Amino acid sequence: MRRIHAIVSALVIAGAVAAMSLAADETVAPKNVVETTAVRQYWTYYNEATVDFKKEMDRLKLTGTFDPASVIVYAVNDDGTMADAVPARFIPAADFDASAKPVGRVVWEVTGDGIFLTQVAVDDQGYIVKKPEMDRKHKLATKYWITFDVKGKSTAAAPAAANVPDHGDIFPNGGFEEANAAGVPDKLIYFRPESMSLDTTVFHAGKNSLRLNPSADNSPVNFSVMDLRVEAGRTYTVSFWGKALGTEPSISCVSEVMWLDKNREQLKDDKGVALTASLIKENYTKTDFDWRFFETSAQAPAGACFGIFYVQTYAKAGHVWIDDMSVRSQPVAK
Repeated sequence: MRRIHAIVSALVIAGAVAAMSLAADETVAPKNVVETTAVRQYWTYYNEATVDFKKEMDRLKLTGTFDPASVIVYAVNDDGTMADAVPARFIPAADFDASAKPVGRVVWEVTGDGIFLTQVAVDDQGYIVKKPEMDRKHKLATKYWITFDVKGKSTAAAPAAANVPDHGDIFPNGGFEEANAAGVPDKLIYFRPESMSLDTTVFHAGKNSLRLNPSADNSPVNFSVMDLRVEAGRTYTVSFWGKALGTEPSISCVSEVMWLDKNREQLKDDKGVALTASLIKENYTKTDFDWRFFETSAQAPAGACFGIFYVQTYAKAGHVWIDDMSVRSQPVAK
């Protein structure tokens, strides 16, 4: 009797294991998947990708009407298995039609890894490692699966997306609206009170801007994003609103993006010229200006792992204001 009971128990356990394996296999490879990537930063941010779901349905030979409510985004582990679903939203295009033109943007949360500028490095296999231990943490570019279905077929429930914005932006608190009681903008780890301040009286939008305060000795004053991790080959759109008043007329300010390799060495072309993308070009803005929009879109060159985005003034007097800083990656998912 004990032998029969043991055999039955073994069969039950084996069946349970098989069912678990099947369930795991089913979650590892969802049927309707659009694959994309995002680079994890020190901080948590929201990424986005434009998706033509009609094109994807044709690729998958899927018939029916696209269901906007079925869109779910999953992080993918470095070993290729599916991780948890992340907060996400589908934003239909202006001419969206679920049957004829199901196109729109998917915005999802990319969790920060908390590895600060002075601790982060990239190894030869493209993994983020933490110094000084050099512990491998994750790949520089993390895969994400955008899953979807047609109306009447969706069974999975998407996680709550109440706090997901309607667009992606890598830069945290670019409008400088979040600040502590001392008037220091939150999440801006490069804020230096001796040369910049939060301004609640002059701003482009919202209630605050960041003011650069030039010194009389003509020392350059800049605000920069030093720890922006990038994926080579990906196009980034960098922008901000700027204003200058009472500044030295000879040189007002300059702004550009520089690209660095995994060793944080600046990348150069075959003539030894540094690879950069200018928002305010090398001849500078030589006079005061009211709120003006500056923007550039540039592809991170081969070998790029980091980008430095900065706004700098050499003026001896007056002030330069910055507002609504943005760094956006808008890949077409594939």
